[in-house]
Amino acid sequence: MTGIILFDWFHLGLSGEWVSAAIGIAITYAVFIMGVPALIFQTFIPEALRNMYNKRLMRRSHQIFTTQILLIVILLWMINPKVCGIEEYGPSNDFLAYVIYGMTFLILLIGHVHLIWKFQTSQHIGKQLSKKIAESVLSHFKEKKEIKNEDLEDLGLLAVELPNGSIKNAFLDCIGQLIEDILSVADSKPEAINKAIGDIVEKTVDPSVTSSIEKTNAENMKKALEVLSFAFNQGQRRIGNGEDKSYFKTIISSSIKEIGVCAVIRKDLATVMNAIEKLSQIDGVSRDVYTLGDSALQQGYMQASVVASRKLGDRVRKVIAAREPDWVEDKRVCAWIGLVARIYQKSGHAHRYAETQIEVVLEQPHVHQDDIHLTFKNAQNYFYRRLADFSTADAILELQQNATGLF
Repeated sequence: MTGIILFDWFHLGLSGEWVSAAIGIAITYAVFIMGVPALIFQTFIPEALRNMYNKRLMRRSHQIFTTQILLIVILLWMINPKVCGIEEYGPSNDFLAYVIYGMTFLILLIGHVHLIWKFQTSQHIGKQLSKKIAESVLSHFKEKKEIKNEDLEDLGLLAVELPNGSIKNAFLDCIGQLIEDILSVADSKPEAINKAIGDIVEKTVDPSVTSSIEKTNAENMKKALEVLSFAFNQGQRRIGNGEDKSYFKTIISSSIKEIGVCAVIRKDLATVMNAIEKLSQIDGVSRDVYTLGDSALQQGYMQASVVASRKLGDRVRKVIAAREPDWVEDKRVCAWIGLVARIYQKSGHAHRYAETQIEVVLEQPHVHQDDIHLTFKNAQNYFYRRLADFSTADAILELQQNATGLF
């Protein structure tokens, strides 16, 4: 210890053995660091995400390797006696010794920092990739007002491959933030935002929880529904609700319906009710509400089906009360009658509930028997001709033979 303290640090001196040891340490450590990515690949990164990881996150590693190789080459050049103008090493070469020592230390330090960074970030691969791709999406959208297919495909792959739970929720949070950032791009046209939001939702939010029904969980579905509801509310506020702006609304409503159907299959009543509530806030998606309500009914969730029929019935009552033209042909009316008819097919109190729904919604002063007959006929044609849903068309016919006698 005394020898180290009293060492003449101002005169390091050089020797062949000392330089050889420095070069050996630097090269060995650099080669070891180059092998770290292979270890990370095999240990921490799912096979499906390795190509994406290499494309999106390996650029920094390549820069580190290039820097280390360059430093080693310079170091080899400096210790060559002929290049440096000396034939043998001696104590007079203090400056050169410090440079060699410093470069060796720098190579080790770069490798050490890179190694720590690799192992730390290997635990958050999904979060890193999500953030990196989201930055690429936003940057390209600001410049070109569109989203690259490559970015959409990578986001879609993450949506399917990331494990469920907190990691999937973090991904959905990232998607929600990306949608908010796109909506905040001031100089973008509504049509561009309409398509961008629709594409992002279609490729990411729905598949993230419906691609594997067995493995998904209630928390992920709840988060997905929150993102979809946020996207619709903010998107509608930003781009309006015209027919030419309906793409994102159609995609969002379809995604909510699919998540709800997935919840029905998983016997998750809370999520089914949540999906119905979210759908009911979107106008013009009565068919999706019907589909979800009917799916719940077929699985024995009468409560969810009744809630869906009431949501549709409230809209239909307003349509009829407002005396909208051609209300007897309105899709909302057809979807409501179809769902009520399906409930009517059940025995007991479900039978009575359906009759009551017809009375409450259609019993208005300006509604006549001819209107009711025409409404039922149009609903049958809607399911029979347009949707090829023969069982629902038959159910409507059965309901008609009883309901029209109530007035």
